[in-house]
Amino acid sequence: MSEARREYAYHKVIEAYEDKIKKLREAGEDLLAREVKSMMDEFKVYSSYEEMISKEGDLDVVDICLPHRYHVEVAIASLKAGFHTMTEKPMARNYFEALKLVEAVKKTKKYYQYNENWFFDIYHYSLKKILTKGALGEVLFISYPAGHGGPENRTWFWEMEASGGGSLIDNGVHAIGGVWYLLGLEEYTPEAVKSLNPIGISIRIPWRMIRGVPKKVKVEDDAHIAVWFDNVNQGGKASSMIEGSWSYVDAPRFMIVGSMGYLTVEKREGNTAEAKIVSGEGEYSIEIPVDPFSGFRGEIENMCHSVIDNQKPFSNESVGSEIQAIMDAAYLSEIWGRRKVTMSEFKDFSEDFMKKHGEKAANEFLKMKMKHLIKRT
Repeated sequence: MSEARREYAYHKVIEAYEDKIKKLREAGEDLLAREVKSMMDEFKVYSSYEEMISKEGDLDVVDICLPHRYHVEVAIASLKAGFHTMTEKPMARNYFEALKLVEAVKKTKKYYQYNENWFFDIYHYSLKKILTKGALGEVLFISYPAGHGGPENRTWFWEMEASGGGSLIDNGVHAIGGVWYLLGLEEYTPEAVKSLNPIGISIRIPWRMIRGVPKKVKVEDDAHIAVWFDNVNQGGKASSMIEGSWSYVDAPRFMIVGSMGYLTVEKREGNTAEAKIVSGEGEYSIEIPVDPFSGFRGEIENMCHSVIDNQKPFSNESVGSEIQAIMDAAYLSEIWGRRKVTMSEFKDFSEDFMKKHGEKAANEFLKMKMKHLIKRT
């Protein structure tokens, strides 16, 4: 990090602290304002993670919020230094990198948390409660589109080497994690993946204005995939249709279908959303809370409690690496002509791919993905 960037980062954080302190004082929360002021006075900015690790010998938790290419490198260094560690989604640029992080967690015996904020926000938790109480019966199908017009204000998102992919690894990863969370991370396990016709995983808008400069797109800006899950306790399957898009959403709306009825979200405005449930007994609505920042607070709180209580986070390296495997199985499905790829088939492929390419496997898989996308554009 350059000196200029370090100074910029420092002042932006201090501005946020000062704004919080001002609001607390205006609300009469003087004691809390003093506590936040004390935190602000201890805030430090380093030029590199190596400098931070060398100077901070007793950190409890490190939270990695960097471009995807640095997630595994910095996480492994943090774990080896003896710090419990969490990374923002995705866990890595691909499954091959994720496996290195899984091994580092095993060797260091430190806690690792995969930070999918949808696992911790009040909106998805409220939906999960509706499903858990059995309002829809056994869940059979979930449609979950996640998308927007693209992160055109950030260059690195559009670079395969930096990001590991495009809209699937940025937005689709949320929907994949969201579907699995709603079904149950322990009750269900991913079984197969398929890139869906007619869009699949593709570049739909070949030229973009990235930070005001026209650039040819080299990562996918839309991804339509299906993911099947096995119910490990009761048998049976649940299917899902997922869109991760940077070219706006055009997949069917969010919907959960069960053996007794279905659920849609009719309104999502301000701090509430209306979940509409239709079943054989009629129709009714449940108002559920919405707080976009609750997931980020929840990530931090959960990891702190994991360390304090000496309890492994539920969103751990196994969950993160399996979501990475789902995404890469989808990319493989696209490369193999959009045919269905089972998770066991993908992992057999991965084992053979690593034997062939060794330490270069992660980069070779990135090259294979980009070559296919550019060829089809």
